[in-house]
Amino acid sequence: MALILPGNYQINYLTINSSYGRGSIDLKAIYQQVNIFESILTPAVSGYVTVTDTYNLISGLKYSLPIMGNEVIYIQAELPACFVQDENGNWVKGKPNIIDFYGRVTDIKNISLVNEGAKNYEIHFTSEELILDRSLKISKSYKDAKISDIVASVFTESFPKTFSSFQFETTQGLQTIVVPNWSPIQTINWLASRAISAANKRNSCFFFYQTLYSTDGYNTDPQNCFGNPSTLSSSKYWFLSLDELISDWNGGVRKTILYIPANNGANISPTNPEIYMKFANALNYEVVHSFDTLENTSAGMFASRLIHHDITKKTFTTYDYNYDSAFANYLHVDSNPLFSGVINSTNKNFSDPSYSNSHIMVAPTGTNETPNHLEQISYTKLNRIKSLDTFRLKIIVPGDGLIQAGDLINFKLPSLEVGGNGQVYDTFYDGKYLVNSIRHTFTRKEYKLYLDCSKESLKNDVRSFNPKNA
Repeated sequence: MALILPGNYQINYLTINSSYGRGSIDLKAIYQQVNIFESILTPAVSGYVTVTDTYNLISGLKYSLPIMGNEVIYIQAELPACFVQDENGNWVKGKPNIIDFYGRVTDIKNISLVNEGAKNYEIHFTSEELILDRSLKISKSYKDAKISDIVASVFTESFPKTFSSFQFETTQGLQTIVVPNWSPIQTINWLASRAISAANKRNSCFFFYQTLYSTDGYNTDPQNCFGNPSTLSSSKYWFLSLDELISDWNGGVRKTILYIPANNGANISPTNPEIYMKFANALNYEVVHSFDTLENTSAGMFASRLIHHDITKKTFTTYDYNYDSAFANYLHVDSNPLFSGVINSTNKNFSDPSYSNSHIMVAPTGTNETPNHLEQISYTKLNRIKSLDTFRLKIIVPGDGLIQAGDLINFKLPSLEVGGNGQVYDTFYDGKYLVNSIRHTFTRKEYKLYLDCSKESLKNDVRSFNPKNA
């Protein structure tokens, strides 16, 4: 690929393969759009290919595969080598990025007639691991093992011959568990709800997910993470805590994104060459959620209580959570907490300790030999998951193979006070965001990323904000 243009790409392979019929069909000439989805909240990559079919590939006589389900779909796309900064701060041409994805066909949807000789439809697919997961059950005990070790064992034993690589964060403590005939992914998700990071013993908010491609620069120190590099596929599975996602372990901010309309005459400085700006400039953005006072307070985001009971001893212990006092215990995308409300008529805000009983959770303690540590996990995870939904943006950017779900980006959110020309930025919501999910869209013309991003903390402190100093 000679051209270095935003959204430029080349499909090398887009095929469906089976062990019957014609064996293989090539969709490169007939696809209209490819959509691929990844998210830190879902365990596997999925997507669909929209095609205009004049050969009746689904079930015809002459050209059909036919497509009946579970066929292998292979997608290889070559992305442009965009410009990046080296260790000296100089802008250099990066390496071309290659997407190699193997999946399985799950369904054909939305079949519609274009004319007498053509029809449109969507070929849906997902990862090999998710398909296998539906057929596998685990009934097995694990004694005195770290949760991260159990996750690695479940993953490698359940999916020994699939194409994806993986990397799992090390957890603390030893657990003895019996898996009661659960699927592998159900087992791993349950383990994620009980995991506590070895690096930060207060951090208990874990995610298990798959990304379409794995960017360079990730920590593969065996003391911290497990990893098995793969040359077969670019997709990768992760088992990571929220603190790990928003720390500097993966090089910090993956990319700075701006929003500068083409006709506003904004100056491009020497440190931001024009070719980089073409890739870094958002095509559009939308604020999809800012805050919901009723939802956040009723869900216990700012104050909650855990009643931890021991069924054998007939005792219980109460733990109260307070957002403002707990904020400093964890890493955040920015340095200041979300606003916990204007003082109400009783001289309290939402984080007042007396409001802890407004949201009560009840959980067992486990056993003396293997405590479950839910007093460290339950209300913390509730708050942190909820805070990720407080301020959310959707950003459309040219695809470049650099950003994946779980990355940090820096979005220079323009202020409307000066006409939104991209030179003055929002006081509170400008800054770093966590990428929750991505929709990769390949059309016949271009490659775009639709990013869903969260900010669970603020750039400035609302309570001490002085507009004169902003």
